[in-house]
Amino acid sequence: MRWTKIRPEGSIQLFATLYLAAFLAGALAASQLWKKEDFREYLSLYAILEQNKSTWQDMKKYVLFLLREKGVFAAVCIIAGLAGAGEIMAVLSALWLGFLGGVLATVFLLQAGLEGFLFCMAGILSQLLFYIPAVILFLLIMGKQRRMIPGGAMSPVEIRNVLCICLIFLSVMVLGILVETYVNLNLRMDIFL
Repeated sequence: MRWTKIRPEGSIQLFATLYLAAFLAGALAASQLWKKEDFREYLSLYAILEQNKSTWQDMKKYVLFLLREKGVFAAVCIIAGLAGAGEIMAVLSALWLGFLGGVLATVFLLQAGLEGFLFCMAGILSQLLFYIPAVILFLLIMGKQRRMIPGGAMSPVEIRNVLCICLIFLSVMVLGILVETYVNLNLRMDIFL
């Protein structure tokens, strides 16, 4: 595999644009749904925080929860990358994570004001700094790497490179989980309760 051929710079701009567009769509969707009283009762920030308060206070439970949730997502990304569907999964990930981020930020803003919005942004810090860049770059690199292998046969050096890329991806995801655990457990959730 030639590392010089993997240049995802233009793709990064595309995926940043997709993420921001999906974030805006999520924000607009949440603000429209917020007008319906049933939605406001169903998605109460206060009820969610109270329900999960005991889980978030126990670091071991929280780390295991994050490892399970993010581990499934990382496994799906690795399978998609190895199967040659990296670009498709990258687009879907950028759109889905952006949409969810927009919905979450809007709900926090509408229920708790600017403090809620800032709380939400601190809570999704690891998503913005670790998960999204790791997923997008991993899937783009895997997609381009798979296209460079003629006939699908891989040499031992290419297998080693793919394993190295997967290991780096998983390391960044674990680092994101550690940051998310530290940040979320140290945020003062009781300011909303």
